[in-house]
Parts: sequence; structure tokens; C-alpha cells
Amino acid sequence: MKGQVQRDYLVCHSARGRLRVKVRAIRFSEERAHALARFLARQDEVRDAKARSHTGSVILYYDPRVTRPQAILELLNEGLDNIESTTVRSASLDPGPDLGRDREGERSGSAVTRVATAMGLTGFLAYYLVRTIVQRSPVSQALVTLVTIIGGLPLFRRALSDLHGGKIVTLNTFLASASGLAIAAGEPATALEVIWVRAIGEMAEGYVADRSRRAIGEILQLSERNAFVLVDGVEVEIPVEEVRHGDTVVVRAGGKIPVDGAVTRGEALVDEAHITGRKEPERRVPGDGVLAGTVVQQGMVRIEAEKVGHETYLARIGRLVEESLANRAPAEKKADVLAQRLTTVGLAVTGATLVVTRDLAKALAVYLVMACPCATVLAAATAVSAALANAARNRILVKGGLYMERFGATDCICFDKTGTLTTDEPRVAEVVPRPTWIKPETVIELA
Repeated sequence: MKGQVQRDYLVCHSARGRLRVKVRAIRFSEERAHALARFLARQDEVRDAKARSHTGSVILYYDPRVTRPQAILELLNEGLDNIESTTVRSASLDPGPDLGRDREGERSGSAVTRVATAMGLTGFLAYYLVRTIVQRSPVSQALVTLVTIIGGLPLFRRALSDLHGGKIVTLNTFLASASGLAIAAGEPATALEVIWVRAIGEMAEGYVADRSRRAIGEILQLSERNAFVLVDGVEVEIPVEEVRHGDTVVVRAGGKIPVDGAVTRGEALVDEAHITGRKEPERRVPGDGVLAGTVVQQGMVRIEAEKVGHETYLARIGRLVEESLANRAPAEKKADVLAQRLTTVGLAVTGATLVVTRDLAKALAVYLVMACPCATVLAAATAVSAALANAARNRILVKGGLYMERFGATDCICFDKTGTLTTDEPRVAEVVPRPTWIKPETVIELA
């Protein structure tokens, strides 16, 4: 069942009592992920269901003695019917050998929304300050309230999603309630400030995360969009996703190999540096295997496709990288715990202020002041994303924030013999004679 493509999802892994399924419909949508997980968890056949919006994955646990995997997949279909407003093509689910291109439109759309929201709020806040402080001309409260509500819609939606998911005390609910109370108390400018700070932080975090993904995609040197396939002795150019098992693919000098397979005819020098670490190109003749994403530097080969699309080695690397971005570093988890504790303390202090002073205005002021843990969460996530992007720009691929943080405690590293650490200008670092009585200079003289 592993690798099986259904109507609008992809079964990535199947084990006894457990399924991991790729679902594009929940990708980057916490609301849809929560809704799908709730629907599946309510089903008698499902023991537990976890939906991860970062990777678009759903993990399903069931009793294999009672339920068959196909029945679980049928329940998944029902859940998707409940949350989808538009049909998602199964082809768009293919993680493929294209890490950076698949969802470029989706990412750029969300990035545009973040930037537009942050810039719009910044512009209006500047206008409000100039009118109020410089020109001494008050701005209409109705206008400030309207802009605050529109700018805060993303925050309010996330807060509702958290509440629907059973999460009551979260950063989103805390900030949303603080903003709502400020608007209700006739202080929309105060709520606007809270929402503006959150929007600027999210814009910065999103920018760093997108830059990290782009840098990682460049390291993988992703394959071409089209491939030349031999049909009745004639080379026909078709999209890579249309290449099938057994097709004969023709690749000439300068072209990237689009499939995993075996050379059937021709001879070429193939650059596999980004996969094997070997700087020098490898000679490939009939019978040799080749991998998708590698580059033919000289010659021409015909390749019988053995693994295509999401089955290729490069595609598997891409999936691992995408999923590894959801591996949160311990610092991020600690930041979440700290933010939740600060949120709880903020609610407690606000309640105590209201009880002691019996003044709603003072309690609201304390509540707004305590609405600050967002900086803690954003700082941790942004720092990790920036570190991953910086490593990628230096041609170092790290499998997520979890491993980035663990690397700080590393005191010993073992490397294999593929030549990954070598350059084209080798030098002698140290001469260590085996017999202790021989001097290093003597060894050099003998050499």
C-alpha cells in the first residue's frame, strides 16, 4: 500500500495498525488540519488521528484485528469531503522531485497576504500617529475600529481554530481576547498596536522560513520540468510527471536526469556531487544505474525509467527535508511552554487586579500589558529558521531545528570515505610516523 495514490491523498507509509498519508488539502491550514483530525478521531474504527499542517501529513492509528486499512482510507475520504470546498487534484499531491516549485503559488500567496497585512497596518498606524500627535486632529474611532477588526481577522480566525480544537489557553486566544476587549472598551488604537506587533512578527517569521526553504531547494538542484522520451524511435518532449515505468528517457550533455533508472545505451560523465559528495563526475555505461537530479556533463545516454515522480531518490530526499522542517527544536518547544505560562500568569494577574481594584479599565490595562508572550514564540521560531537558511546558503543541509540545536552539544563527528570534505586543492595537514623513533621530516624526505 505504501506509495499508493488515491483520489486526493497519497499513502506514504503503511504499517500494521498505522497509516501515514499526505494530504495537500490541509497543507499550511491549521483549521483544516484540526477539522480533519477531529472528524477522524470521532470514528469508532480510528484509535487516534494526528494531522500536521506544516507537512500536510495525517497519521492514523487503528486496530488491525478489527479494521482493514482500506476502511480507514474510506473514512479519510469522508473527512476530506467534509472540509474541502474545492476539488484537489491528486496530481498536485505528488511531492515529486520538486521541493521548491510544487507549492510556490501557495507560499507566495500567503507571503503576499502577510506582507500586505503588515504594511497596511503600518501605514494606517503612521497616519494615526501623525494626525493625533503632529496635527492634533483626532481620527474617527469608527475608522480605527474598522481597520483594527480587518487587520485582526487572521488572528481571530486562528483563535477560533484553537478553541474548536479544544485549546483554550493559547497565545492566539490570549491576543485575540485582549484585542477584542480593547475594542469593546472603546480603545481600538490599543488593540491596533497589539495586532500590528503580531503582524510584523509573523511577516518576519514567514520571510525567514520561505528563504530557508528556497535555500534548501537550491542545494538539492532539483530536476527539470520536461523530459525527452523515446516513442517509436522518435524523441518526444513531455512533462516529467507523465514519464512512466519502463519508458526510455534520452538525456544529453548539460541536461538533468529526470528519473531513477539504468543506462541502456550510450556513455556519459554524470555529475552526482550533490548526492554522493564526489567532486569528479562518474562514468556511466550501459547497465549502470543513475539517479534523478544528477547532471550529464558529457555524452548522451538512454535510460530505462525504474522509479519516477515521488518514487525517485531525489524526491525522497525532498520529502524528508519538507518533513524535517516540522522537527521543532527544544528551544521552540520551551518557548511555547514559556508563552503558555506567561499567558496563564497574565490571566491570573488580570483577574487579581479586577478583584482588588474593582476597576475594569485598570484590569484591561494589565491584560493588554501582559499580552506580550508572542515575542517569545516568534523569536525562537525565527532564530531557528534563520539558522537553517544560513546553513543552506553555505551548502550545508540540516534536517530541521531539532538537529540544529543538538549539533551544539556535539563533541565528535565521524565522516565516511566518499570525499565529501575534500576540495580540489588537497594539502598535508599533519605527518604522523607509525614508529615513534622516526621523525616527520624523514617521512617527507622518503615520500
